[in-house]
Amino acid sequence: AIIGKSGAGLARLREDHGVKVEMLKQEQAPHWSEDRVVILQGPPANRQSALSDILKAAFASDEMSAGLKLLVSSSEAGAIIGKSGAGLARLREDHGVKVEMLKQEQAPHWSEDRVVILQGPPANRQSALSDILKAAFASDEMSAGLKLLVSSSEAGAIIGKSG
Repeated sequence: AIIGKSGAGLARLREDHGVKVEMLKQEQAPHWSEDRVVILQGPPANRQSALSDILKAAFASDEMSAGLKLLVSSSEAGAIIGKSGAGLARLREDHGVKVEMLKQEQAPHWSEDRVVILQGPPANRQSALSDILKAAFASDEMSAGLKLLVSSSEAGAIIGKSG
């Protein structure tokens, strides 16, 4: 469970990984009726290790087919896409994942962010995500927040009772 009983999962993530963790309530992101937004802030290596634990908890039941959704700043999207889509192609080839970056009009409720969807085996998604984070946050690695979208049903597993 990510959040855990009475928020114990979130507290454990904070303590074990030295990150700030915030899970937005459903009403804070009503345009994603099936997802909850998880925001991780802290040093890149700490965010990465916390993310690994979140992915294990969120996708424990269906690791192989689950899609990882994250939000990246519209201003950083170009660094991920690359010239003529070369960055996305490199992610597909290097990591064996399906990667899709939604156009702004496909997710207009995130006016300052673009949605990136990764699909493939967990280890492949994790390594692709590492490269995405390096590209997206190259200019401001320390203060950048990582925003994930997790399904509301998995958020419950993360939050737990009384969360």
